[in-house]
Amino acid sequence: MTRLAWIAIAVVEAVLIVVLALALRPEHPAMGGADRMTDPVVPPDSPPLAAPREPAPPPVAETESTAPAVTPSRDAPAIQGVLLFGALTSRTGNRLKQAGVGLRHFGSSDTVFPFRAPVGDYSNEYAIPGLSPGRYELIASASGHRPTIIEMEIPPDVDRVRRDIVLAANWDLRVSLVTPDGVPLRDAVQASEGLQASLGLAHVSVIATLTPPPNPIPAVSGHEPDLGLGQWIDSFERQNRGLPGLPKRYAGTHSLPVDVPLHISAVLRSAVLASERVEPGQEELRLVVGVDDVARSRCRVRLRVIDGASGAVVTEARVALNTTQSVGAGDAVDGDGRIELTAGPGVHRLDVLAASTRSSAWNLDLAPGAVVDLGDVPLHEYRWIALRIEGVPEGARVSYLAKSLEAPPHPALRARWSYFVPGPDGAMAVQVAPGRASVRVTAGTAIAVVDFDTRRLGDAPLAVTLAPGAVLHVLPPPLERGVTLLITEESGTAVARFGMPSATPYDLTLPIGRYDAAITRPDGSVEHRTLVLGTGKNELDLR
Repeated sequence: MTRLAWIAIAVVEAVLIVVLALALRPEHPAMGGADRMTDPVVPPDSPPLAAPREPAPPPVAETESTAPAVTPSRDAPAIQGVLLFGALTSRTGNRLKQAGVGLRHFGSSDTVFPFRAPVGDYSNEYAIPGLSPGRYELIASASGHRPTIIEMEIPPDVDRVRRDIVLAANWDLRVSLVTPDGVPLRDAVQASEGLQASLGLAHVSVIATLTPPPNPIPAVSGHEPDLGLGQWIDSFERQNRGLPGLPKRYAGTHSLPVDVPLHISAVLRSAVLASERVEPGQEELRLVVGVDDVARSRCRVRLRVIDGASGAVVTEARVALNTTQSVGAGDAVDGDGRIELTAGPGVHRLDVLAASTRSSAWNLDLAPGAVVDLGDVPLHEYRWIALRIEGVPEGARVSYLAKSLEAPPHPALRARWSYFVPGPDGAMAVQVAPGRASVRVTAGTAIAVVDFDTRRLGDAPLAVTLAPGAVLHVLPPPLERGVTLLITEESGTAVARFGMPSATPYDLTLPIGRYDAAITRPDGSVEHRTLVLGTGKNELDLR
């Protein structure tokens, strides 16, 4: 064989390796991952996208079929088990984008599919080899389409099963946001002197709910509420995604996965500015929002920064109100250590920083139009506390957090958990303000919470011994009744926040104890349930 032939073979193999690596990327839609957690706790896995269920049709068992799309190498070992394959297509006939197929054992609460098959933009076929006979759930999704879950059986005594999947397209609603004078709201806000700057990254977005949403919407910690169905894609985001442009009169489109009457609302984080009902299949909607409505929703926060040890005023510090999706440096205090900030309504992280000191980690929930004076906010020199963790289950990933147990300087402030990652050498440590604090370590279903006082600690690492924790098994509702779930400790500190929808049960490991579960449903109602979690599996049924 010539040298050029060897080079050609090497190039082909390299291309195949790259294609395989891209297909196995964890962010591919077929992986089932979704960014559903916000502040304050992000579990390592997340449930897959919600999907309606189809009745289980009889599988097409094929003991003799055409050759596979990819011809295996002569030297490759034979793959044992059944091959599941088929085509993934759109009911509209259009080619699917960002499509994927996942498979899991029926009734499994695993949040990661054991089998995955990406579907490329230039191919509508999938194949999952090496399956054993049994009952499975086949999950398919694609951009702009309604995901589906299909229950199916892999029968014995066959070597391959074909299952074709047809996805229905979402209902795309074009939305205009205009002032009473007919001016696009974005243009009017930008033309209003200082309004956009005072809101920071907060902007008017659109949500869809089964009934008019509550006002204010509770527990909004990101740029937009988790409440509602479908996905809002504004004109800028459409451009970033390479989607077709819209006429200027439209602010964006709402991609809706259901065909029922809905209420479409313009919101500024937790503030509802306007709401209108739409009928299934309606193509466009005009929402009227005044610039004054946006301005009235702004909040103001005042405070003075002091040194936590001496009580002296700190004149060189910066103060920021951040969401879970922003990390801003904030603004400088004046010569008296004072500052007044303006921000959108909802939950914010209060971050106060000086050269070598900073405030404890607090959250601040602002109602629309609120004016809050926090008084004096102390800064502290933080200390690193090394951890010695014992009892980690084999193969489990360790995650750990810390929070202050000291009383906040103002009743409106709530302690929040801060996250830490191991250092380059694998050492684990947390950084806390002086005084009473708590550290929480989780590894699989094992967990430990250790309260301590930095003033009584020596130089030795803090010993943390893991023990079996409380596993909360969450059964989510179907897509058309998706909810937002907020779980808080008895102290009021949030430990988990989930923006549904999700069609897959999932597990969350928590310390044994009592919790409040706030369930916000699509009709805007908020149901509170008291959870008393013991060792082992506990169930929260949201169906």
